[in-house]
Amino acid sequence: LVLLLAAGSLSAPLEWAAAQEHYNEPVFRTFGVDWMIPCDAADAATGNDNCYSGAVNPRTTEWYPTEFWFWWRGTRIIPDTITEFPFFSFLLGDLHPHVMALPLVLLAVALAAATWRGRGLASLASHRQPESLLLLAVVFGGLAFMNAWDVISFFALLAAAALLRNVRARPFRLALLHTATWSAPVAALAVVFYLPWYATFSSQADGIFPYIGKGTIPAHAFLQFGTLLSAIAAVAGWALRRHSRGAAWDALALALWFPLVPLLAWIVSAMARGELDDAVAARSNFGWVTLAAYGIVAWLLASLAVTQARTRDPVVIVAGLGAVAVLLLYGTELFYVGDVFRGFIPRQNTVFKLSYQAWAILAVAGPVAIVVACSRLRTRPLASFAAAPGLVLAAAALVYPLLALPNRTDAFDTTTHIDGLAFLAESSPDEYALVRWIDANVPGGAVVIEATGRQYRLGDDRVPVFAPAGPSIDYGESGRVSARTGRQTPIGWPGHEVQWRGSDAIGGEIARRQDLVDHLYLSDVPGDVVDGMRALNASYIVVGRIERERYPVSMDPVFESALQLVFESGNTRVYRVPVYATVNTS
Repeated sequence: LVLLLAAGSLSAPLEWAAAQEHYNEPVFRTFGVDWMIPCDAADAATGNDNCYSGAVNPRTTEWYPTEFWFWWRGTRIIPDTITEFPFFSFLLGDLHPHVMALPLVLLAVALAAATWRGRGLASLASHRQPESLLLLAVVFGGLAFMNAWDVISFFALLAAAALLRNVRARPFRLALLHTATWSAPVAALAVVFYLPWYATFSSQADGIFPYIGKGTIPAHAFLQFGTLLSAIAAVAGWALRRHSRGAAWDALALALWFPLVPLLAWIVSAMARGELDDAVAARSNFGWVTLAAYGIVAWLLASLAVTQARTRDPVVIVAGLGAVAVLLLYGTELFYVGDVFRGFIPRQNTVFKLSYQAWAILAVAGPVAIVVACSRLRTRPLASFAAAPGLVLAAAALVYPLLALPNRTDAFDTTTHIDGLAFLAESSPDEYALVRWIDANVPGGAVVIEATGRQYRLGDDRVPVFAPAGPSIDYGESGRVSARTGRQTPIGWPGHEVQWRGSDAIGGEIARRQDLVDHLYLSDVPGDVVDGMRALNASYIVVGRIERERYPVSMDPVFESALQLVFESGNTRVYRVPVYATVNTS
């Protein structure tokens, strides 16, 4: 769990050296981190932006990097991708689905291991006692509900574990058949349990496409995954050598399909789209090296699982876990899921989500692999020698949290809270009072309108016009009231809405809501305000600092004539649609 929860990118030691101005340019360039080296006159003359152009004097004032973006860059090592890891996720504190699903992911890995470890045949008949079937359906169905990216990968892991269990008792073809009959009820029940979610699920993914690009260079792959990969790859090679040459060659031949099938699928897919020549030409020499390295490691691990498949040796499940994890990394070098980023950074999300899964699996399997291998070495000095490289890399991976924690917390020199709104009470008391009032007085199901995040300015005729170059909507303060109170708002961050629920229909609805909300704040007709709020089924509308910045009009007189003022703190107000009671005058 140390590697899962605390390890980080191996770029952190290089970041520390750069911050302390200890530059060894050949080393930095070898690792492909030229952007840590300060730009010079030659870079300016040639327009080279692959160098550090931030504040140089100094980049740090402490023993750790104090530059703000240091901690962020550890997840952007591979260009045009996101390679997040759990410690970064916790540091960022952003509860995206891939983070919230981590406990369920670990449970899924544990259930896969338990399935492999079980005795007897995993077949349809083994579901006669329904407890395990129900548990598997709830957990693996929940993976789709929590983070849709996870369900395919980890259900495949579960099926692979069942197959490895079945080959202990049956020939391969029969084992495959029994695995299918065992897996089908789990999959069916997993869907049934979460049917209400599936009924309303929509995605902006539009297919799987062959990746055409340079690929990942080995240095970047090492910096990001070296600690996890080296442990399990070394153990695979060592374990295969323990078997007879004939058995090892048979296993290698049988497992060759593991990396070969995805590669052939990539070739066929690219040919079908008429892009094979472009795909081959686009990939750099180093990109091919990384692809080959991933493929070879996956092949070795699959071969190891095959050689031990008929035993209950722990090395089987370790190798199986490792093979699936490396296959995920291998797959990101060949394919990507089409999404909103397809036109400019096509594989960003694919690398992000699948490498996160691979990290979780390898962080569990890698340390176990080292322990299993070292426990079988004949002498303690030999075991210590074998474990040393892994321990060195693990120590290097722990440099990231050692540096990032003081960077993000000001070395714990400020007041700390577990109250996420404590900063708001200090920096913006009126906004804090607004949040507390809504918490206490607005019903949980009410709709509260706030700024969409779009920026307007007054035109030459003093009429508000949209200013496209205004502040970013996503990653800004739009949606702040909804986020802080849990109350519904008509529109949050539109870019993220598209990512989560993207479709042409959703895109149109997002634009409609943005236009309606903007019109409410910009209108000088009281009746339009009331009609607009009813159209959005909203009872409350907020006028705070953000609204006054985004909409350069005097909105209070209009709201006061049409709505009821129910909250005021400084320049922050909340208005409500008037509620009229029927009075019996008889």
